[in-house]
Amino acid sequence: MIQDTFHDDPRGFWIPLHIWSDRRLTITERVILAKLPELIMGGGRFRPGKFWLPRNSSCVRVLQVSQPTFTAALKKFNELGLIKTKFNGTLREVVGGSLLQPNETDMYDFRIAEMKYEGEKRLLAQARAGSFMWAYLIPHGTDPSTITPEVVREKGSRIDI
Repeated sequence: MIQDTFHDDPRGFWIPLHIWSDRRLTITERVILAKLPELIMGGGRFRPGKFWLPRNSSCVRVLQVSQPTFTAALKKFNELGLIKTKFNGTLREVVGGSLLQPNETDMYDFRIAEMKYEGEKRLLAQARAGSFMWAYLIPHGTDPSTITPEVVREKGSRIDI
């Protein structure tokens, strides 16, 4: 069951600039696309590296749009390459698309911070692009200057924000 995060903040929610400025999309499609990363579920320990969308009924309930509106928007996102999905009969697996693979110019936050992990001081690298964040616990003895956003995305764990 997915959590309804649409109304958690009564002040509203952010639509990333790259989505808002995409004139190929209607206002409704922009809202759906901005909220889509929150609906994508990770595979956890049972399906490592896999991501999928919940059933359409769950998505339309959270987004408060009709089934045809959501289905048409998802089809358009696939056609535009914003998100690529494949349906295996039970689940709609998310297999790619520019929404899930932001390029370096989309990266707008990168930092390395000291933290306490299991009682000892460690370095944690974080990279954020669009609605996604990756975190990477830097191994002992690694030169922090060698850690880039690409390294964090490749070796780190994705965190839905």
